Amino acid sequence: MMSKHASTPARLRPLLAATALASLLAACGGGGGSAEEPPTPPPASNRAPVGAFTSATSTAAGEALALDAGGSTDADGDTLSYSWNFGDGSLGGGSRIAHVYATGGSYTVRLTVDRKSVV
Repeated sequence: MMSKHASTPARLRPLLAATALASLLAACGGGGGSAEEPPTPPPASNRAPVGAFTSATSTAAGEALALDAGGSTDADGDTLSYSWNFGDGSLGGGSRIAHVYATGGSYTVRLTVDRKSVV
């Protein structure tokens, strides 16, 4: 004897579950079925430039020491700016520069390479 409130036949349960899942996904914007373009991924982050320079390893006091930062690179192709600290209290700028040390000694030269700001 069958009751008026018969349960769903076993062969229909997977179909109903799949339909319910598709309805839930569509309601929340997931599950495909839309002809819309996928969102554009965010742009890759801008990578930091890499500073490099060449110079003579020593020079006499009072003579110019030539420094060249032409080996510095930027993977993103940005225009670079160059800042020098000559270790004797003097600063400079530019990719190629010369500096004269007034007195003999050992000095640490530091090069900072940055992307040029566009104003």
